[in-house]
Formats: sequence, C-alpha cells, structure tokens
Amino acid sequence: MIDLEAFIGSSKRFSWREVLWLPRWEICSVPSCDQIANLEHVIEKLDQVCLLISRDVEITSGLRPRIYNDLIGGAKKSPHLDGLAIDFYPKNMHKGACNVIRALLKPRLNDLQIRMEDHSGEWIHIDCRTPGHGGRFFKP
Repeated sequence: MIDLEAFIGSSKRFSWREVLWLPRWEICSVPSCDQIANLEHVIEKLDQVCLLISRDVEITSGLRPRIYNDLIGGAKKSPHLDGLAIDFYPKNMHKGACNVIRALLKPRLNDLQIRMEDHSGEWIHIDCRTPGHGGRFFKP
C-alpha cells in the first residue's frame, strides 16, 4: 500500500497523491509495480526541471488508467498509461509562462533525457519515452 502523503523516491517536492490523483473522479489511481518505478523515474526528471527553471510546479496529470485516459481524450498510446509522463504548469507565473518554460526546456531535452509536447497551452507535458520520429520535441 502506498502512503499517498509520502514523497516519491528521492523527491522532496512531490507526493504520491499528486501523481496518482484523477481530478474528474476525485480519487487516486492504483499503480502496478512497473508503474511505480516509472513514476519514480519521471518525477526525478521533473525535479531536475524544477531546478532548471527555478520554479515549483503544480502537477495536473500523472498516471491514468485506460478508461480515465479515454474519458479525458488522452492519446490512445499515452505514456501516462504506463506512468511515464507528467503534465504540469509553473506556480505563481503569468498565463503565458508555459511557453516561456517550454522555450527554456527545449534546448535541454537531450541532456534531461525527456521528451516534451510541442503545443501552446496552459500546461506542459514531459515524458520519459524513447524519442520516435518526432524527436524529443514532438507534436501530440
């Protein structure tokens, strides 16, 4: 049983509740052992992002069960299904801040070993999948 209030892995920023919370259902998802390992890895990357941008962030989406992913219109092969992705936005910044953060992160994606969606929205998606034909900065 996961302690939802506990920090994830070596993170001192993010709790299990934050990455497992399903806002539309107002419950937490229940991860498998593989998903737990994946979430620990992606949160390690998000901690690095926070250090790089000198900001705390709010997680909007972490692990999603298939039925929930379908409900919210997520991609059929979303890395959120495996616990390999996090959506977030920077705390205490103006509305266009996500574009500023994306611009900061884009040249560092290789160093961070993450992918990031190329879109202009009020949240940022990063994941730990191996880059495909779209590279590290990809169109959803």
